[in-house]
Amino acid sequence: MHLYFNTPESNNEVISRTLENLTAAEEEIQLLDSVTAEELWRGVLAESGAGARKGRGKRTKRKLKRDLNRGQLIGEGRGGFLWPGLNAPVLKDGAVQSFSRRSDAEQQEVQAELMRQRDEWEKRRRMKVKRERGWTGNSWGGISLGQPDPGPNGVRR
Repeated sequence: MHLYFNTPESNNEVISRTLENLTAAEEEIQLLDSVTAEELWRGVLAESGAGARKGRGKRTKRKLKRDLNRGQLIGEGRGGFLWPGLNAPVLKDGAVQSFSRRSDAEQQEVQAELMRQRDEWEKRRRMKVKRERGWTGNSWGGISLGQPDPGPNGVRR
């Protein structure tokens, strides 16, 4: 059977290890705070690198930068909380409204509307006008001019 006593030396070791762990955690947090959104997107999109400079794999690497905050409203979330002055009116029927929560049915309606809007944005983003599709090495894309106009005698040549 071993007995362990808290001696000043062991306390100092524990304190120094705890301080080391705290400083390591602070450095990680500072690293995340020091990186801008542009630098993070550059890392995700992999715009630079030997393969990109040599022209290899252009189509497979192509990722689009997205606005991840699009469609989000301040104060809205999955919980369905109503914050007076933020996502709900402060005064309701002449009385100051207090912090409350939406009913489940109302919250499901709000979430369904948000999902519908996001699907609509995705469809709008994917659809391209014929003019913008451009040309490939095999075919002439772009604008279709249609059939030629008839000549003066009404005959096409």
